Amino acid sequence: MQAEINAIDPPMPVRLLGVNEVGFEEDNEDMCFQRDLAWLQDTEADNVWAMWGSERWDVFILDDEGLLVEIYDVSLENNQLGDPANYNELMRILLELAGE
Repeated sequence: MQAEINAIDPPMPVRLLGVNEVGFEEDNEDMCFQRDLAWLQDTEADNVWAMWGSERWDVFILDDEGLLVEIYDVSLENNQLGDPANYNELMRILLELAGE
């Protein structure tokens, strides 16, 4: 998705990154294997997941000032990105926010 967004070159940049939950560090290598995704590991000291009230598979969409605009759930039950309609919807949300 990041490559597609970069190719479109919207007026405001869109950056995708993942944040792994504390306790799932062993999954980092698999998540990053053959992927080009910025991937951060949450820590007990930072505890971003708890601070933001995140659930697994949440996509937090922030504006250019870092303020939360929307949470988009891409879990197995909701909006799986393997479904082209869901993928396109998330892409639309991101590009619209970026002024495209």
